[in-house]
Amino acid sequence: MLSLPFPGWVGWILLAALALLSANPAAQATPLTPDDVVQAALSAPEVQEADAAVATARALRGQSTLLLHNPQLNASLVAGDRLELDVLQPLSLGGEGLATHRLAARSLESAEATALRTRLEVAAGARLAYADAVVAGRQLAIAASGAQLAERLTAAVQRKHEEGEAALLDLRLARMAEAQAAARLLDARTAQTEALRALSAVTGLVIEGDALLDDPLASAPLVSGGEVAERSDVLAARSALAAAEAERTRQRALSLPVVGVGLALDQDSTETVYGPAVSLSLPLFDRNQSGRAAAKGGVRAASAQLARTESVADTERRTAEVRHQEAEALQGGLGDDLVAEGEAALESVSRGYAAGQLDLIATVLLQAEILEGQTAAISLIGRVAAARIDLMLSTEDNTLLPGGGQ
Repeated sequence: MLSLPFPGWVGWILLAALALLSANPAAQATPLTPDDVVQAALSAPEVQEADAAVATARALRGQSTLLLHNPQLNASLVAGDRLELDVLQPLSLGGEGLATHRLAARSLESAEATALRTRLEVAAGARLAYADAVVAGRQLAIAASGAQLAERLTAAVQRKHEEGEAALLDLRLARMAEAQAAARLLDARTAQTEALRALSAVTGLVIEGDALLDDPLASAPLVSGGEVAERSDVLAARSALAAAEAERTRQRALSLPVVGVGLALDQDSTETVYGPAVSLSLPLFDRNQSGRAAAKGGVRAASAQLARTESVADTERRTAEVRHQEAEALQGGLGDDLVAEGEAALESVSRGYAAGQLDLIATVLLQAEILEGQTAAISLIGRVAAARIDLMLSTEDNTLLPGGGQ
């Protein structure tokens, strides 16, 4: 016999709680929230690559604060009794070091802004995929309800046909309607399957439809509506232009000779000479023509990219605002209970047919229209979520990120 090591009434309460949990395992499952999905999506390869680019740019900036050229040690032994030795530090007279440091700093700024934009785009894609999966799941439930209605209608017509109250044509029409409902159910199942696979591809998680929340708007929190700052992709393009200009300056500096300053030692069997030394390497033919030309082209390309990025960012923001306002207004005008209203309408149609107030054709058409309306209502909510996400991405609202980007 099993004995309990605690007071009887406490034991009974715990046993009852365990029985409820075992009877309802779904109650133990924690739903997968949009923030969970975004957090998983941020481990995507493109995010890792952007972060790696930032780390590389930061290392190059740190490296550029040191000497631009390594010190040089030259030694030679001539005829076995003459030693020539010099230690020189090459110095650029054209400002190559300053240009290199500026290039590294601007490149780091561009990499950091690009990494932020990448994270926001991945987060927006994950939220949109979440909303699509929820919409597909809700529409699947509506299609399943429609298939059950069609099956019950066929059974009702079958009974009336057996009792002589319905013609054979009515029974055939009911079966055709049931076939159409079954096809819609399979189409909805296919759509949900594809949506779950897309969400899994974005997050790298094993996704099941019943693990998601029921509201598509859960993935699209309300837009904060704060002051819109300059977008990170515009900042990245502007920093890239500054980096290209610094590279042009550096390439121009490379066309000037490098001066070496240091110490020299010259020793033979009779004499030792040492003291300060200066060296100068003067190229006669190669004046870095190709490097300067490439750098000029890089500046032009970066300038064109900045202008295009600014135009695209402004267009995306303006169109996203219009789309968002229209979507919110339409949803607000139609209300949030269209699916529930459809359920009530379907019940009314079923009662009307059972009472003989509606014929079969009217019943089938009304049920199909109501189910189509419910499907459209869920699709509308999904489109509102998509409009919100689009506006948040176009304005770079940190709400896209888990915890508001904090």
